[in-house]
Amino acid sequence: VIPLIIYVLVVLVAFIVSLSSPILYARYLFTITGLVIFSLAYFLAKEDNKYILIIICTIIFIMSIVNNISVIKENYDENNGKPIEYLKENLQEDDIIIYGQMENGGVLAVKTDNEQYFLNLDYWSIEEAYKAYAPQMRVAYNIDDAIKNAKGRIVIVDTGDLKIYNQFPNKEQYKEISSEKFETKFKNITYNIVILEKNDISNK
Repeated sequence: VIPLIIYVLVVLVAFIVSLSSPILYARYLFTITGLVIFSLAYFLAKEDNKYILIIICTIIFIMSIVNNISVIKENYDENNGKPIEYLKENLQEDDIIIYGQMENGGVLAVKTDNEQYFLNLDYWSIEEAYKAYAPQMRVAYNIDDAIKNAKGRIVIVDTGDLKIYNQFPNKEQYKEISSEKFETKFKNITYNIVILEKNDISNK
């Protein structure tokens, strides 16, 4: 019983803290899942009624199957690849990609080869961790730093609120080539993709 109580208390405390600063994520709970597994294994070992054991194991098995089916449908839905397909069809060699969220940015960092920048607008301490996405992804602290050496077009991969696009400096100097929005089944990630080209480039 004690491990179960500890598990519930940890989840409860994390939930309360998350009301002000979100920290309650399913992946974080893996570190204490052993408490639940231990409790379940202990109770099963103490149970002498084989029919109860069969019922419990059957319920666990069915729940696992249902959960796995749901995960497979979400992870391998065909629409998850549509934003990447769109980018690969429209990206040019000198285009620079900028984004402010790693939900979509992390995917682009491993699926595209163009130079790209994660905009660390909130100055998070992530430089060491995000070296895993090098060399194609670099960290910039504002939009100007990210685009200062741009030779081609600017590809903004935004979230639903178009935060980066709305903050983009000297927007009147750019022509919007295309704009598409994608919502993936996997984690409901939003890709608001806007491709901008400098007016003097487009007029050549």
